[in-house]
Amino acid sequence: MVVQLGPRPSSCELERHIFFIMESQPQIVAYDILEQTWHRRDLMSNKYENMSEAFHIRPIDFTFGTRGELIVADHDGVLYSSIEELQLNRKGEQHLPKARIQLKRLGSLLGPSRSMLVDNLGALFYVIPKFGAVVRCAQLKNLTAEGNEIIYLTSKNIQQIFTSDEGAIWVLSDRVLKPQDICYPGFL
Repeated sequence: MVVQLGPRPSSCELERHIFFIMESQPQIVAYDILEQTWHRRDLMSNKYENMSEAFHIRPIDFTFGTRGELIVADHDGVLYSSIEELQLNRKGEQHLPKARIQLKRLGSLLGPSRSMLVDNLGALFYVIPKFGAVVRCAQLKNLTAEGNEIIYLTSKNIQQIFTSDEGAIWVLSDRVLKPQDICYPGFL
């Protein structure tokens, strides 16, 4: 199971939803913290531009982009993004799309991902656990293997990556965190 807070509506507001995905389930579940209600949304994609039929996407990881769009990776290492962004309605509440979320194929990652995050500049970072690699994708359009940059390799078991206030990307492994575990310097 992967759990994330939803995108912050604005800099002065707090997150309202907690999102969950469970392995092999083609949906995302959202919990509204204020109303204490659950919402379930199917994840669908045409997979390729010339296909007219939509298929269920079974996510293994997800994050939110700089504009609040949902970014999802599946078991095959394919990256998808929501066509519609999560937007605010008139009352200042976060609006969830209909009973299904239509996803657009962005391209391929270097393998199945874990611990995806998007920095303030819109670059996607993710971990490939099989290789102990942290990968950076500067642009999320027409993503190919060449658009993925391995920025950190380790023999350690990477548990998670996270960002600091200055935009640096840090690696949390099954060992003690050390200063050399910074894998991307950020804005320094």
